[in-house]
Parts: sequence; C-alpha cells; structure tokens
Amino acid sequence: MIDCRYTKCRNEQLVCSPEVPDTCTVSCSDSRENPCQDTNLICPSEGGDCTLNCNDHGACLQANTTCTQGDCTVNCENERSCDSLTFQCSGENCLLDCIGQESCQSSTFQGIGGSCAVNARGDDSLLESTISCPPGGLCVVNCTGNRACQESQLTCPSGGNCVFNFLGENIGNNRIGQGSSITCEENSTCSIYCRGQDDTNDRQCHKSRITCPPESEDCSVECSGSFSCRLATIVCGRDSECVSCSGEASCFNTDITLPNPSNGAVATLDCNGTRSCVGPLATFTCPTGNDCAINCNGQASCMNARVICPPGKYDCTIRCTGSESCLNLTVINTDRVDLQCCNEATCDVNNGTITRTSIVCS
Repeated sequence: MIDCRYTKCRNEQLVCSPEVPDTCTVSCSDSRENPCQDTNLICPSEGGDCTLNCNDHGACLQANTTCTQGDCTVNCENERSCDSLTFQCSGENCLLDCIGQESCQSSTFQGIGGSCAVNARGDDSLLESTISCPPGGLCVVNCTGNRACQESQLTCPSGGNCVFNFLGENIGNNRIGQGSSITCEENSTCSIYCRGQDDTNDRQCHKSRITCPPESEDCSVECSGSFSCRLATIVCGRDSECVSCSGEASCFNTDITLPNPSNGAVATLDCNGTRSCVGPLATFTCPTGNDCAINCNGQASCMNARVICPPGKYDCTIRCTGSESCLNLTVINTDRVDLQCCNEATCDVNNGTITRTSIVCS
C-alpha cells in the first residue's frame, strides 16, 4: 500500500506496482493537507488490480488516475473528496464510487475498455461532470443522491451498452440529473430510467436533454417518477416505444420527438400517469414517415398539450381514455387524425374539424 499522508504525494507522479495478492492500494487520508491534490497516479504497471481511496475532505482534488488493466476502483468517501478528478480506465472492470457529499464535482470519467460502473451516492455528487462510457462492455451509471449528476454530460459511444439510472431511492432524493445531457451515439444500446418515490415531486431528469441516435432501435426512456422528465427534451431514434411517461406529472411541459421505426411499426407515446404529458409547452412531434399513436390514458394526461401529426398519407391516432385527458389539446396537421374518445368532454380539442370516434373505456 502507498500511504499518502500530509503532502508527500502532492504534485507527484506515482506508478503503482501491484503487491501480493496482485492488488495495489493507494490511501489518501489527511483532511488538513489535501494529500493527493494534483497527483498523477498510473496503476497498475504490471498487471493486477488497483484501488485509490480518497478518504478525507479534498483528498484527491484535481488528481489524475490512469488505469490500464485489471480491476480498477476509485473510492471518494468524504465531502468534496474527488473534485475535478480525472479517471481514465481501460481495465477489465472500472468503478468510480462517489459516496461523500459533493464528491466528484466537475470531474471526468472516461471508460476506454472493459465494463464500467459510476455511482453518485452522495448528495450533490458528480455535479457538472463528464461521463464517457466505453465502446465495449456494460456501463452502468447510478445517480441516487439528492441532486446528484446535475448539469452533467453523459455519453454512450458507438458499440456501447449503457444503463443510466436516475433513481430517488429514498423519499427526498429529488432533482437527480437535473439539467444533464444524455447522448447515445449510433450503434449503441441505451436505457435511461428517471424514477422516484410516488407523490414526492422528485423531478428526476428535470430540464434534461436526452438524445437517441437516429438509426437505433435500442434506445428507451422511462419517466416513472413524479414530475420526472419535466421540461425535458427527448429525441427518439427508431425504437417504436421509445418513451414512457407513467409517473404523476411526468413529461410535464416536455418536448418529445417520437421515433421513426424502420420496421413499419407505429410510433407510440404512452402517457399513463395522472397529468403526465400535460402543459402548454408540452409538444409531441410525430415522424414524417410513419403512422403515429398518442395514448392519453391517465387522468388529465394530455391537457393543454400540442401534437404535431405527420402530414400526408400517414395516420395519427390520439386515444383519450383518461378523464379530461385531452381537454384543450391542440392538434397540428389534421388530414388523417383519428381522435378516439370516451365522451365529448374527454376530447374537448382545440380543432373543430377533427372527427371524434367513440370507444369503449374500461
């Protein structure tokens, strides 16, 4: 073990050779001295595993860690313990664990190979940071602390298999991922989950921008927490059921570009939560080359929203099954709109030229 107390590792380059049993550990423990500030750590140099423990306040401020093989872990256990950290990892398994409050702020993680996990468990951890998953192997990013991963840039590259979890595991864990940008590149598999506890106004992925690659059929977004994906912008690829808005007031005033499926499937948006997909800024744009279906199943789910249907020969079906689900809904391009309603009150749409077709509501 390399014991970095006081200031002896500051501004130094450390090459960590593994010890028996093939594990190298660097310990940065001294809350008064920022013991590993501006340290450049290369590990391991000859195979084996490597662990960097940043145990105290500011312990690894502006540190640079490069890991080339084996299992590599950076533990940021205390308040602001890894601010402005850079971690480049091409090992077999890479882990960045941001446990402390405000840990890993303004940090950069770059996965080059292998499988990776990034955890933002501390409150306000991983703010304004950059996370780049590797092009091969599984990459899981778990943002669970209060306000974790806000204003951050998360990327799943071509060939990547990525899971981005913005999860309010306990009541009060809110605004996780707010203002962040999640980009999934072509030929990647991407799953984004914005979840929280019921009725807690969690606002996971609030004001975020989520972009799926235009040709991808494996990119999905689940907005199941209350107010999750509120005021977000979501751009789908070719996954026919790209977005699900099931939480209460999820997708509130959200701008969603629906998928453009390549297999002839109908581009679908499900608004199942109460007041999901509601609001005068909520805009749902159908693809220009496919049929489209907007399912407003929750109570008041599409109230005051706007649907841009495809022009020309493609059908646009709007199903208003929830109570007051389509009140004051605005529909643009009404040539082939099929508005299916429980009753007239459910479908008080701002366009008198649309034909209403009654359906049986369960």
